[in-house]
Amino acid sequence: MRIFTTKGTGTNLERFTTDAGIDYQFNTGHAYREHRTGPDSHPQRAGTVDILEDSIVDNIQQLIASGVTLPELKPASKPLIQILTVNSVRIEYRVGTVGGVVRISDYWALP
Repeated sequence: MRIFTTKGTGTNLERFTTDAGIDYQFNTGHAYREHRTGPDSHPQRAGTVDILEDSIVDNIQQLIASGVTLPELKPASKPLIQILTVNSVRIEYRVGTVGGVVRISDYWALP
């Protein structure tokens, strides 16, 4: 399991890790919660925040290794949307880069 550092609290909590020379930033305070669609959308159904964010980094590493280029997040640009399965729960997430950092702005469980 990767080591994550944190900044902020509550809905402003951000978590950071580095893997294979790539820096990752998660908008954890916004993402690891129940979303508008109700309790089934809470990512905790798939496990702890550590398990979930570690799995997302693994998935992104696989994408990069397969030749996928992550979009640079600029005004009017859209993130890449991906789905992976963690502990039998389908998780959807949004990812792109800002200044060379891979940013995961949101993730949630799918019903």
